[in-house]
Amino acid sequence: MNSKKTLNGKFKKLITLLLLIGSLASLFIDRGYPQSRDSAIITMITFNKNNETHYFNLIEFSTAAEKERGLMFRTSIQDNEGGLFIFPHEQDLHFWMYNTFITLDIIYLDSDKRVVHLMENVPPHVRLLPDSLAPVSQYVLELKGGTIFKFDIEIGSTFEF
Repeated sequence: MNSKKTLNGKFKKLITLLLLIGSLASLFIDRGYPQSRDSAIITMITFNKNNETHYFNLIEFSTAAEKERGLMFRTSIQDNEGGLFIFPHEQDLHFWMYNTFITLDIIYLDSDKRVVHLMENVPPHVRLLPDSLAPVSQYVLELKGGTIFKFDIEIGSTFEF
């Protein structure tokens, strides 16, 4: 009988440990952090019309593989998180939302980091975005849907990073 109590006690400790490990792991899963250690999180500062400063923690996508994956497979991001796609020069850029499970605002910036095109509340899983109207861009921001409206971001707004 005593060995049965000892076995039950060890089993409960094992279950508790596994639950603790699972809880800790959940803190790092799907938080918008880079999928690989090669990506860097940078801080971006935006200035709205009222000269207020807003900070965003963005995952920098600069390699071809990082750009291809972007924010795919994430099921959520925080209000101040997103992605920054960096290209070597201004060019025609085309994006899709395939395997993207969250609604995003997409902001196209020129080489001076000035907004040249906005796409608000782009729904998940769109195969190819109708961005052929977008002027040439060097940077693209993907932010949580509703961010453009929330911070009154418009054509001509500038970002610093």
